[in-house]
Formats: sequence, structure tokens, C-alpha cells
Amino acid sequence: MIENINDFLSVAFLIVTLLYGLFITYSIFVKHHAHKMQQLESDYYQEDTDDSRTDFY
Repeated sequence: MIENINDFLSVAFLIVTLLYGLFITYSIFVKHHAHKMQQLESDYYQEDTDDSRTDFY
């Protein structure tokens, strides 16, 4: 229970810290996912250009 301002500040700090941690975790996940998708797309197009070059020679 919140009995005084110290308890409120402790609970508020805990909630803000947890929300910040969730935000950081989410942003790292998004960056890793975007990088992985870029790598897959790059590999896909690289294989496509390699195959088309070998067919013509």
C-alpha cells in the first residue's frame, strides 16, 4: 500500500524503469529483425544475379 510520498515515488520509479526496459528490449528486437530481413533480401537478390549470370555464359 502507498502510505506516503516515498512509497509513491518508489512505485513510480519501478514502473518507469520497467516500461523503459520493455521499450529498450522492443527497440533492439525491431533493429535485429530489420537487419535480418535486409540480409535475407540481400542474399535473395545476390543469388538471383549470380544465377542469371551463369545462365548466359
